[in-house]
Amino acid sequence: MCPDDNDFSCIIVIAKIVDTAKTIKWAKVGIDQTKGENPEEIGSTVKWLDNVGPFEFDKVDYLQMIRSFKQQFA
Repeated sequence: MCPDDNDFSCIIVIAKIVDTAKTIKWAKVGIDQTKGENPEEIGSTVKWLDNVGPFEFDKVDYLQMIRSFKQQFA
């Protein structure tokens, strides 16, 4: 989604997230291929990228980044 105008026609990156006790892991990453503009359907069709990830982040740092992102676009 383009955060400046909530345009769902932009490229949307999708991550399969695994929440562990100490980390957040992006097990795989892909590009949304959903047709249409209904926000409820976003992520229903994903082209998973074979040579990208997995990525693992410290949970405290990850959650702080999410809070910072939300503040910028609230």
